[in-house]
Amino acid sequence: MVFGRFMAFDAPWNAEWASGYRTCAGDGVVKGALTGEAAVGRLKHSRGAASVNREIVMKSASGSWCSALILGSLLGAVPVQVGSAQLPIDVIGGIQRTNFIGGGSGDFTWRTAYMFGVMSDLSLGETASLRSEVQFSTKGSALRTELGEVSQTAFRLWYLQIPVLGQLHTAPGGSLRPHMFAGVSLGVLLRCRLAEQACGDIAEFSRNRFELGLVMGSEVEGWGGALGVRYEVGLRPVDASVDGNAIYNGALSVTFRYRVWGR
Repeated sequence: MVFGRFMAFDAPWNAEWASGYRTCAGDGVVKGALTGEAAVGRLKHSRGAASVNREIVMKSASGSWCSALILGSLLGAVPVQVGSAQLPIDVIGGIQRTNFIGGGSGDFTWRTAYMFGVMSDLSLGETASLRSEVQFSTKGSALRTELGEVSQTAFRLWYLQIPVLGQLHTAPGGSLRPHMFAGVSLGVLLRCRLAEQACGDIAEFSRNRFELGLVMGSEVEGWGGALGVRYEVGLRPVDASVDGNAIYNGALSVTFRYRVWGR
């Protein structure tokens, strides 16, 4: 696993992890889509000095889609060890405010999204550790209308992400323990839609399959849990169809995590 904390583990853990694969399937229709047989949404990008108007025809259709996210098997694993020390495992989740940023983002605005996953950290001393996460994260941006109002139509992007973070914290002792962390996040785009239309069907939207971002934030830990805030900015463009006016992901998150295994 890229989940870098698992430097040594035994065969029973391997067997249980392998049995953890599950497939989830079902019909999914993105909420907030436009109504009617067909609706036309205007996507107006501010590209430097000029504006590019895009006419996108969105046909309402329901389809089935299937995705699998392997996180539960990590939680059911036997103790993971590095040498003789157990590595802790936490579940983490949060609410995000996401938006497209960059030179071509003039007609986009914030939308509410979410993230959830698991994390662990490898102690490098009393005040430092290496933290890694595996998380499912939704991002994207809402569109503005020609009158400047927030439209119900939005780009919705689903990612599987692996943040790897360096973490500093106060020495053990006391009920509360502040943390600060920063690092990079690698992601794979699982799904992308504008209302009910797949991004791949939009001729003028050239999406990138892989995400690279910079993450920074802080937490306050206590009583087995931690409340935190983080900001993530994309380093790899979501859409680079117009040179010099690419758009990137931006996400401001409030998170909560709780320890389910280990010290």
